[in-house]
Amino acid sequence: MCMTDETIIELISGLVAAQVDAHEIFISRGSSFVVGIKEGEIELFKDSDYLGVALRILQQRRPGFAYLGGFTEALARTMVADAIGVAQSATEDKAVSFPAPPATGYPEVAGFDATLADEPREVKVARAKTLESEALAVDPRIKKVRSAQYRESMFTVTLANSTGLRATQQGTAVSVSVTTLAADESGSEMGWDYQAERRADRLDPAGVARCAAQRALDSLGGRSLSSRKCPVIFTNQVVVEILGVLAASFRGDNVSKGKSLLKDRMGDLVFSPQLTIIDDGLYPGGVASAAFDDEGVPCRETRLVENGRLTSFLYDTYWATRAGGMSTGNANRGDFKTPPFVSVSNLYIKPGATAFDSLVSQMHEGLVVEELMGIHTADPISGDFSVGCSGYWVEGGTRSFPVRGAAISGNVIDLFGKIGVVGNDLRFYGHEGAPSLLIDEISLSGDGA
Repeated sequence: MCMTDETIIELISGLVAAQVDAHEIFISRGSSFVVGIKEGEIELFKDSDYLGVALRILQQRRPGFAYLGGFTEALARTMVADAIGVAQSATEDKAVSFPAPPATGYPEVAGFDATLADEPREVKVARAKTLESEALAVDPRIKKVRSAQYRESMFTVTLANSTGLRATQQGTAVSVSVTTLAADESGSEMGWDYQAERRADRLDPAGVARCAAQRALDSLGGRSLSSRKCPVIFTNQVVVEILGVLAASFRGDNVSKGKSLLKDRMGDLVFSPQLTIIDDGLYPGGVASAAFDDEGVPCRETRLVENGRLTSFLYDTYWATRAGGMSTGNANRGDFKTPPFVSVSNLYIKPGATAFDSLVSQMHEGLVVEELMGIHTADPISGDFSVGCSGYWVEGGTRSFPVRGAAISGNVIDLFGKIGVVGNDLRFYGHEGAPSLLIDEISLSGDGA
Protein backbone atom coordinates (compact mmCIF):
# COMPACT_ATOMS: atom_id res chain seq x y z
CA MET A 1 0.00 0.00 0.00
CA CYS A 2 1.30 3.46 -0.94
CA MET A 3 1.59 5.69 2.12
CA THR A 4 0.83 9.39 1.97
CA ASP A 5 3.52 11.90 2.86
CA GLU A 6 1.62 12.82 6.02
CA THR A 7 1.51 9.16 7.12
CA ILE A 8 5.24 8.81 6.51
CA ILE A 9 5.96 11.94 8.54
CA GLU A 10 3.81 10.80 11.44
CA LEU A 11 5.39 7.34 11.48
CA ILE A 12 8.99 8.59 11.42
CA SER A 13 8.30 11.38 13.90
CA GLY A 14 6.87 8.82 16.29
CA LEU A 15 9.93 6.62 15.94
CA VAL A 16 12.45 9.39 16.62
CA ALA A 17 10.54 11.45 19.21
CA ALA A 18 12.08 9.89 22.31
CA GLN A 19 15.48 9.14 20.80
CA VAL A 20 16.77 12.40 19.30
CA ASP A 21 16.87 16.10 20.18
CA ALA A 22 15.75 17.36 16.76
CA HIS A 23 14.90 15.90 13.38
CA GLU A 24 14.01 16.70 9.77
CA ILE A 25 12.15 14.50 7.27
CA PHE A 26 12.55 15.04 3.52
CA ILE A 27 10.25 13.21 1.08
CA SER A 28 10.75 13.30 -2.67
CA ARG A 29 8.48 11.49 -5.10
CA GLY A 30 7.82 11.79 -8.79
CA SER A 31 8.40 10.44 -12.28
CA SER A 32 10.89 10.88 -15.09
CA PHE A 33 10.64 10.27 -18.81
CA VAL A 34 13.23 10.41 -21.57
CA VAL A 35 13.07 9.51 -25.26
CA GLY A 36 15.85 9.65 -27.84
CA ILE A 37 15.45 9.40 -31.61
CA LYS A 38 17.91 8.22 -34.25
CA GLU A 39 17.07 7.93 -37.94
CA GLY A 40 13.38 8.36 -37.20
CA GLU A 41 13.23 5.50 -34.71
CA ILE A 42 13.21 5.38 -30.92
CA GLU A 43 16.76 4.70 -29.73
CA LEU A 44 16.26 5.48 -26.03
CA PHE A 45 13.11 5.18 -23.92
CA LYS A 46 12.91 5.39 -20.13
CA ASP A 47 9.83 5.89 -17.99
CA SER A 48 10.11 5.52 -14.23
CA ASP A 49 8.64 6.53 -10.88
CA TYR A 50 10.49 7.02 -7.60
CA LEU A 51 9.98 7.65 -3.89
CA GLY A 52 12.82 8.74 -1.65
CA VAL A 53 12.80 9.54 2.08
CA ALA A 54 15.69 11.13 3.97
CA LEU A 55 16.12 11.73 7.68
CA ARG A 56 18.43 14.18 9.42
CA ILE A 57 18.72 14.16 13.20
CA LEU A 58 20.56 15.91 16.01
CA GLN A 59 21.56 14.02 19.13
CA GLN A 60 23.57 16.01 21.68
CA ARG A 61 24.58 18.40 18.85
CA ARG A 62 25.87 15.52 16.75
CA PRO A 63 24.31 15.22 13.27
CA GLY A 64 23.07 11.99 11.72
CA PHE A 65 21.74 11.24 8.25
CA ALA A 66 20.15 8.25 6.49
CA TYR A 67 17.81 7.69 3.54
CA LEU A 68 15.53 5.17 1.87
CA GLY A 69 14.60 4.45 -1.74
CA GLY A 70 11.01 3.32 -1.20
CA PHE A 71 9.24 3.08 2.14
CA THR A 72 7.83 0.59 4.64
CA GLU A 73 7.58 0.74 8.42
CA ALA A 74 10.34 -1.85 8.74
CA LEU A 75 12.62 0.17 6.46
CA ALA A 76 11.78 3.31 8.44
CA ARG A 77 12.94 1.67 11.66
CA THR A 78 16.22 0.71 9.99
CA MET A 79 16.68 4.25 8.66
CA VAL A 80 16.16 5.75 12.12
CA ALA A 81 18.67 3.33 13.64
CA ASP A 82 21.18 4.14 10.90
CA ALA A 83 20.83 7.90 11.42
CA ILE A 84 21.30 7.51 15.17
CA GLY A 85 24.35 5.34 14.55
CA VAL A 86 25.88 8.02 12.34
CA ALA A 87 25.22 10.68 15.00
CA GLN A 88 26.79 8.61 17.74
CA SER A 89 30.06 8.45 15.81
CA ALA A 90 29.94 12.07 14.61
CA THR A 91 31.72 15.08 16.06
CA GLU A 92 29.71 17.67 17.97
CA ASP A 93 28.82 20.60 15.70
CA LYS A 94 27.03 23.59 17.19
CA ALA A 95 26.30 25.10 13.77
CA VAL A 96 23.87 22.34 12.74
CA SER A 97 20.21 23.27 13.14
CA PHE A 98 16.87 23.03 11.36
CA PRO A 99 15.07 26.20 10.23
CA ALA A 100 11.83 27.30 11.85
CA PRO A 101 8.68 27.94 9.81
CA PRO A 102 8.86 31.32 8.02
CA ALA A 103 6.93 34.08 9.77
CA THR A 104 5.35 35.32 6.53
CA GLY A 105 4.76 32.00 4.77
CA TYR A 106 6.07 31.01 1.35
CA PRO A 107 5.93 32.88 -1.97
CA GLU A 108 3.76 31.69 -4.85
CA VAL A 109 5.77 30.04 -7.64
CA ALA A 110 4.26 28.83 -10.92
CA GLY A 111 6.49 25.84 -11.57
CA PHE A 112 4.05 23.00 -12.28
CA ASP A 113 2.63 21.93 -15.65
CA ALA A 114 -0.42 19.81 -14.86
CA THR A 115 -0.95 18.92 -18.54
CA LEU A 116 2.09 16.62 -18.63
CA ALA A 117 0.44 13.86 -16.62
CA ASP A 118 -2.31 13.33 -19.21
CA GLU A 119 -0.30 14.11 -22.33
CA PRO A 120 -0.09 11.09 -24.69
CA ARG A 121 3.32 9.45 -25.03
CA GLU A 122 3.07 10.00 -28.79
CA VAL A 123 3.17 13.76 -28.28
CA LYS A 124 6.34 13.48 -26.19
CA VAL A 125 7.99 11.21 -28.76
CA ALA A 126 7.00 13.64 -31.51
CA ARG A 127 9.05 16.40 -29.85
CA ALA A 128 12.19 14.29 -30.14
CA LYS A 129 11.36 13.35 -33.73
CA THR A 130 10.89 17.01 -34.58
CA LEU A 131 14.41 17.75 -33.35
CA GLU A 132 15.85 15.30 -35.85
CA SER A 133 13.63 16.01 -38.83
CA GLU A 134 13.85 19.80 -38.55
CA ALA A 135 17.64 19.73 -38.21
CA LEU A 136 18.05 17.54 -41.29
CA ALA A 137 15.73 19.79 -43.30
CA VAL A 138 17.85 22.91 -42.77
CA ASP A 139 20.49 22.11 -45.41
CA PRO A 140 21.74 19.07 -47.38
CA ARG A 141 25.10 19.55 -45.67
CA ILE A 142 23.52 18.41 -42.39
CA LYS A 143 24.47 14.77 -42.78
CA LYS A 144 23.46 13.35 -39.45
CA VAL A 145 21.79 14.04 -36.13
CA ARG A 146 23.98 12.44 -33.48
CA SER A 147 21.50 12.88 -30.63
CA ALA A 148 17.91 14.13 -30.33
CA GLN A 149 16.29 13.84 -26.90
CA TYR A 150 13.23 14.99 -25.02
CA ARG A 151 13.21 14.76 -21.19
CA GLU A 152 10.64 15.54 -18.53
CA SER A 153 10.22 15.13 -14.80
CA MET A 154 7.33 15.66 -12.39
CA PHE A 155 8.05 15.85 -8.68
CA THR A 156 6.63 16.58 -5.25
CA VAL A 157 8.81 17.56 -2.30
CA THR A 158 7.57 17.52 1.30
CA LEU A 159 9.57 18.76 4.28
CA ALA A 160 8.84 18.50 7.99
CA ASN A 161 11.02 19.13 11.01
CA SER A 162 10.79 19.27 14.78
CA THR A 163 10.54 23.09 14.88
CA GLY A 164 7.03 22.76 13.42
CA LEU A 165 7.97 23.44 9.79
CA ARG A 166 5.69 21.74 7.24
CA ALA A 167 5.97 22.49 3.53
CA THR A 168 5.02 20.85 0.23
CA GLN A 169 5.57 21.90 -3.36
CA GLN A 170 5.15 20.39 -6.82
CA GLY A 171 7.23 21.01 -9.90
CA THR A 172 7.84 19.96 -13.47
CA ALA A 173 10.80 20.29 -15.80
CA VAL A 174 11.04 19.60 -19.54
CA SER A 175 13.93 19.89 -21.96
CA VAL A 176 15.02 19.17 -25.54
CA SER A 177 18.58 18.80 -26.83
CA VAL A 178 20.09 17.99 -30.22
CA THR A 179 23.56 17.50 -31.70
CA THR A 180 24.06 17.79 -35.46
CA LEU A 181 26.86 16.98 -37.91
CA ALA A 182 27.50 19.13 -40.98
CA ALA A 183 29.98 18.18 -43.70
CA ASP A 184 31.28 19.48 -47.04
CA GLU A 185 34.55 19.41 -48.98
CA SER A 186 36.26 21.42 -46.21
CA GLY A 187 35.53 18.82 -43.52
CA SER A 188 32.90 18.27 -40.85
CA GLU A 189 31.68 20.22 -37.83
CA MET A 190 29.29 19.65 -34.92
CA GLY A 191 26.49 21.88 -33.71
CA TRP A 192 24.47 21.69 -30.49
CA ASP A 193 21.56 23.41 -28.83
CA TYR A 194 19.39 22.90 -25.77
CA GLN A 195 16.30 24.31 -24.10
CA ALA A 196 14.90 23.68 -20.62
CA GLU A 197 11.57 24.98 -19.30
CA ARG A 198 9.02 24.33 -16.55
CA ARG A 199 6.14 23.99 -19.03
CA ALA A 200 5.98 21.94 -22.24
CA ASP A 201 4.16 24.67 -24.18
CA ARG A 202 7.24 26.89 -23.87
CA LEU A 203 9.50 24.41 -25.65
CA ASP A 204 10.47 25.08 -29.27
CA PRO A 205 11.97 21.83 -30.62
CA ALA A 206 12.00 23.08 -34.21
CA GLY A 207 13.79 26.27 -33.24
CA VAL A 208 16.35 24.36 -31.18
CA ALA A 209 16.95 21.99 -34.11
CA ARG A 210 17.47 24.83 -36.60
CA CYS A 211 19.86 26.60 -34.23
CA ALA A 212 21.99 23.46 -33.75
CA ALA A 213 22.07 22.84 -37.50
CA GLN A 214 23.06 26.42 -38.28
CA ARG A 215 25.85 26.35 -35.71
CA ALA A 216 27.33 23.31 -37.43
CA LEU A 217 26.97 24.89 -40.90
CA ASP A 218 28.51 28.20 -39.81
CA SER A 219 31.61 26.39 -38.56
CA LEU A 220 32.44 24.72 -41.88
CA GLY A 221 35.61 25.93 -43.57
CA GLY A 222 37.15 27.39 -40.45
CA ARG A 223 40.54 29.08 -40.68
CA SER A 224 43.38 29.59 -38.25
CA LEU A 225 44.46 32.95 -36.85
CA SER A 226 47.84 34.26 -35.85
CA SER A 227 48.44 35.03 -32.17
CA ARG A 228 47.31 38.49 -31.10
CA LYS A 229 45.46 40.58 -28.58
CA CYS A 230 42.06 41.69 -29.75
CA PRO A 231 38.49 42.45 -28.64
CA VAL A 232 36.23 39.45 -28.30
CA ILE A 233 32.49 38.86 -28.16
CA PHE A 234 31.45 35.84 -26.11
CA THR A 235 28.01 34.61 -27.16
CA ASN A 236 25.47 34.02 -24.40
CA GLN A 237 26.04 30.26 -24.41
CA VAL A 238 29.79 30.76 -23.90
CA VAL A 239 29.24 33.36 -21.15
CA VAL A 240 27.04 30.85 -19.31
CA GLU A 241 29.95 28.39 -19.33
CA ILE A 242 32.33 31.03 -17.92
CA LEU A 243 29.75 32.07 -15.32
CA GLY A 244 29.59 28.41 -14.30
CA VAL A 245 33.29 28.56 -13.40
CA LEU A 246 32.71 31.63 -11.22
CA ALA A 247 29.53 30.23 -9.63
CA ALA A 248 31.36 28.14 -7.03
CA SER A 249 33.04 31.28 -5.68
CA PHE A 250 29.67 32.70 -4.58
CA ARG A 251 28.98 29.71 -2.32
CA GLY A 252 29.33 30.50 1.35
CA ASP A 253 30.89 27.13 2.14
CA ASN A 254 33.70 27.74 -0.36
CA VAL A 255 34.22 31.23 1.04
CA SER A 256 34.54 29.85 4.58
CA LYS A 257 36.95 27.14 3.40
CA GLY A 258 39.15 29.61 1.50
CA LYS A 259 38.26 28.00 -1.83
CA SER A 260 36.58 31.04 -3.38
CA LEU A 261 38.14 33.48 -5.85
CA LEU A 262 36.14 36.18 -4.03
CA LYS A 263 37.27 35.51 -0.46
CA ASP A 264 37.93 38.76 1.45
CA ARG A 265 36.55 40.84 -1.45
CA MET A 266 33.12 41.71 -0.03
CA GLY A 267 32.25 45.30 -0.89
CA ASP A 268 35.10 45.64 -3.40
CA LEU A 269 34.71 46.75 -7.02
CA VAL A 270 35.87 43.37 -8.33
CA PHE A 271 34.47 43.46 -11.86
CA SER A 272 33.50 45.90 -14.57
CA PRO A 273 30.78 48.38 -13.50
CA GLN A 274 28.81 46.95 -16.45
CA LEU A 275 28.37 43.64 -14.62
CA THR A 276 25.49 42.72 -12.31
CA ILE A 277 25.07 39.07 -11.26
CA ILE A 278 21.88 37.83 -9.61
CA ASP A 279 20.83 34.54 -8.07
CA ASP A 280 17.03 34.43 -8.10
CA GLY A 281 15.19 31.44 -6.68
CA LEU A 282 11.92 33.10 -7.74
CA TYR A 283 12.83 33.95 -11.34
CA PRO A 284 9.64 33.61 -13.45
CA GLY A 285 9.78 30.34 -15.36
CA GLY A 286 13.26 29.50 -14.02
CA VAL A 287 14.04 25.79 -13.94
CA ALA A 288 15.35 26.16 -10.37
CA SER A 289 12.56 28.45 -9.12
CA ALA A 290 10.78 27.19 -6.02
CA ALA A 291 8.79 28.43 -3.06
CA PHE A 292 11.39 27.03 -0.66
CA ASP A 293 14.81 25.43 -0.79
CA ASP A 294 15.64 21.87 0.23
CA GLU A 295 15.55 22.59 3.96
CA GLY A 296 12.39 24.70 3.93
CA VAL A 297 13.79 28.25 3.79
CA PRO A 298 11.83 30.58 1.46
CA CYS A 299 13.59 31.19 -1.86
CA ARG A 300 14.44 34.75 -2.82
CA GLU A 301 16.48 37.01 -5.09
CA THR A 302 20.07 37.69 -4.00
CA ARG A 303 22.17 40.30 -5.76
CA LEU A 304 25.69 38.92 -5.71
CA VAL A 305 27.39 41.59 -7.81
CA GLU A 306 25.92 45.06 -8.26
CA ASN A 307 27.53 47.22 -10.98
CA GLY A 308 30.80 45.35 -10.53
CA ARG A 309 30.82 45.45 -6.73
CA LEU A 310 30.62 42.21 -4.70
CA THR A 311 27.57 42.51 -2.45
CA SER A 312 26.62 39.03 -1.19
CA PHE A 313 27.35 35.32 -1.02
CA LEU A 314 24.95 32.34 -1.01
CA TYR A 315 24.19 30.29 2.10
CA ASP A 316 22.21 27.41 3.46
CA THR A 317 21.35 27.32 7.18
CA TYR A 318 24.55 25.60 8.30
CA TRP A 319 27.07 27.81 6.51
CA ALA A 320 25.06 30.94 7.30
CA THR A 321 25.30 30.05 10.98
CA ARG A 322 29.04 29.50 10.61
CA ALA A 323 29.34 32.94 8.99
CA GLY A 324 27.09 34.64 11.56
CA GLY A 325 24.36 35.40 9.05
CA MET A 326 21.08 34.09 7.65
CA SER A 327 20.35 31.54 4.94
CA THR A 328 19.71 32.99 1.47
CA GLY A 329 17.47 30.02 0.61
CA ASN A 330 20.17 28.20 -1.36
CA ALA A 331 20.14 24.72 0.19
CA ASN A 332 20.03 21.98 -2.43
CA ARG A 333 20.16 18.19 -2.12
CA GLY A 334 20.75 17.02 -5.66
CA ASP A 335 18.46 14.16 -4.68
CA PHE A 336 17.17 12.52 -1.49
CA LYS A 337 20.41 10.56 -1.07
CA THR A 338 22.45 13.55 0.08
CA PRO A 339 22.12 16.09 2.91
CA PRO A 340 21.63 19.74 1.89
CA PHE A 341 24.55 21.69 0.46
CA VAL A 342 24.95 25.25 -0.82
CA SER A 343 24.07 25.73 -4.49
CA VAL A 344 23.04 28.45 -6.90
CA SER A 345 19.40 28.57 -8.02
CA ASN A 346 18.74 30.63 -11.17
CA LEU A 347 22.08 32.39 -11.54
CA TYR A 348 22.33 35.00 -14.29
CA ILE A 349 24.01 38.12 -15.57
CA LYS A 350 21.65 41.08 -15.87
CA PRO A 351 21.22 41.95 -19.56
CA GLY A 352 22.02 45.34 -21.04
CA ALA A 353 20.27 47.22 -23.85
CA THR A 354 22.49 46.38 -26.84
CA ALA A 355 21.39 43.89 -29.49
CA PHE A 356 23.87 41.24 -30.62
CA ASP A 357 24.28 42.72 -34.12
CA SER A 358 25.13 46.06 -32.53
CA LEU A 359 27.78 44.38 -30.37
CA VAL A 360 29.36 43.02 -33.56
CA SER A 361 29.29 46.38 -35.33
CA GLN A 362 30.71 48.14 -32.27
CA MET A 363 33.57 45.66 -32.04
CA HIS A 364 34.33 46.42 -35.72
CA GLU A 365 37.21 43.94 -35.83
CA GLY A 366 37.76 40.96 -33.55
CA LEU A 367 36.63 37.45 -32.71
CA VAL A 368 33.15 36.20 -31.88
CA VAL A 369 33.60 33.11 -29.70
CA GLU A 370 30.80 30.58 -30.11
CA GLU A 371 32.39 27.60 -28.39
CA LEU A 372 34.93 26.97 -25.66
CA MET A 373 36.69 23.63 -25.27
CA GLY A 374 37.65 22.74 -21.71
CA ILE A 375 36.59 25.80 -19.70
CA HIS A 376 35.74 23.40 -16.85
CA THR A 377 39.51 22.93 -16.45
CA ALA A 378 39.92 26.54 -15.26
CA ASP A 379 41.70 26.72 -11.92
CA PRO A 380 38.93 27.13 -9.29
CA ILE A 381 41.25 28.88 -6.84
CA SER A 382 43.13 31.31 -9.11
CA GLY A 383 40.57 31.60 -11.91
CA ASP A 384 43.25 31.15 -14.58
CA PHE A 385 42.30 29.41 -17.81
CA SER A 386 43.74 28.48 -21.21
CA VAL A 387 41.24 26.81 -23.50
CA GLY A 388 40.50 26.14 -27.14
CA CYS A 389 37.83 28.14 -28.90
CA SER A 390 36.04 28.52 -32.20
CA GLY A 391 33.73 31.08 -33.75
CA TYR A 392 34.15 33.65 -36.51
CA TRP A 393 36.26 36.66 -37.32
CA VAL A 394 34.68 40.09 -37.77
CA GLU A 395 36.03 42.76 -40.09
CA GLY A 396 34.41 46.11 -40.74
CA GLY A 397 31.68 45.27 -38.26
CA THR A 398 30.43 42.23 -40.22
CA ARG A 399 31.09 38.50 -40.23
CA SER A 400 34.15 37.59 -42.30
CA PHE A 401 35.10 33.90 -41.93
CA PRO A 402 34.78 31.02 -39.43
CA VAL A 403 37.68 30.43 -37.04
CA ARG A 404 38.92 27.19 -35.54
CA GLY A 405 42.08 25.98 -33.87
CA ALA A 406 42.43 29.10 -31.73
CA ALA A 407 42.99 29.33 -27.99
CA ILE A 408 42.36 32.02 -25.43
CA SER A 409 43.93 32.47 -22.02
CA GLY A 410 43.39 34.73 -19.08
CA ASN A 411 41.68 34.94 -15.72
CA VAL A 412 37.95 34.76 -15.04
CA ILE A 413 37.93 37.78 -12.73
CA ASP A 414 40.10 39.83 -15.10
CA LEU A 415 37.89 38.82 -18.03
CA PHE A 416 34.72 40.04 -16.28
CA GLY A 417 36.66 43.18 -15.41
CA LYS A 418 37.20 43.98 -19.10
CA ILE A 419 33.54 44.00 -20.15
CA GLY A 420 32.92 46.85 -22.55
CA VAL A 421 29.27 46.27 -23.46
CA VAL A 422 26.60 43.88 -22.13
CA GLY A 423 24.15 42.51 -24.69
CA ASN A 424 20.38 42.28 -24.34
CA ASP A 425 20.12 38.62 -25.43
CA LEU A 426 19.79 36.97 -22.02
CA ARG A 427 19.29 33.23 -22.39
CA PHE A 428 19.24 30.49 -19.80
CA TYR A 429 20.89 27.13 -20.35
CA GLY A 430 19.46 25.15 -17.46
CA HIS A 431 19.70 27.12 -14.22
CA GLU A 432 22.38 29.58 -15.42
CA GLY A 433 21.79 32.41 -17.86
CA ALA A 434 23.68 35.27 -19.52
CA PRO A 435 23.62 37.73 -22.39
CA SER A 436 26.47 38.07 -24.88
CA LEU A 437 29.42 40.19 -23.73
CA LEU A 438 31.86 42.40 -25.62
CA ILE A 439 35.28 42.14 -23.95
CA ASP A 440 37.71 44.98 -24.65
CA GLU A 441 40.77 42.79 -25.09
CA ILE A 442 41.94 39.22 -24.58
CA SER A 443 45.00 37.18 -25.52
CA LEU A 444 44.42 34.94 -28.52
CA SER A 445 46.79 32.18 -29.61
CA GLY A 446 46.69 30.65 -33.07
CA ASP A 447 48.83 28.75 -35.53
CA GLY A 448 47.97 30.84 -38.57
CA ALA A 449 50.38 33.04 -40.46
